[in-house]
Amino acid sequence: MRRCCGDAQLFYTQKGSHQFRFSLRSQADSPRFGEELNSPLLAYVAKEDASASASLPDRLSFAQVRPDHVHITVVKRAEDGQGLIVRLVETGRGEGATQAELRLFRPIKRAVKTNLIEENESDIRDPTDRLAIPIARFGIETVRVSF
Repeated sequence: MRRCCGDAQLFYTQKGSHQFRFSLRSQADSPRFGEELNSPLLAYVAKEDASASASLPDRLSFAQVRPDHVHITVVKRAEDGQGLIVRLVETGRGEGATQAELRLFRPIKRAVKTNLIEENESDIRDPTDRLAIPIARFGIETVRVSF
């Protein structure tokens, strides 16, 4: 049995080595920093396809979302291979329902609101490089985009 914090009354029964990460920050958006620390971005390296260009300019972001209380939680290829899935979550720090603005790295040909299992629900009109997506407080919205 391992003891925690040097106090004999605090103990846990999970054997083995345990790693902890933490950071201190005194900025205005500390809650978002903490959420990002607890849920780090996981990157996947795929083999480069010789037929596809895999380069972006150094200053170009892949994706941006506004306002700050809306987060991108998933960016992945659609399960059926038809487009890219982007999932947004409103963290509850807003006043209620909000209009999220999602901006991607290139103009979008088609954008479709889907449910969590990626079934198409409704087209998002007039997609450009920025999408306006209504999202409820504590809401989750999933969008399929095609370039």
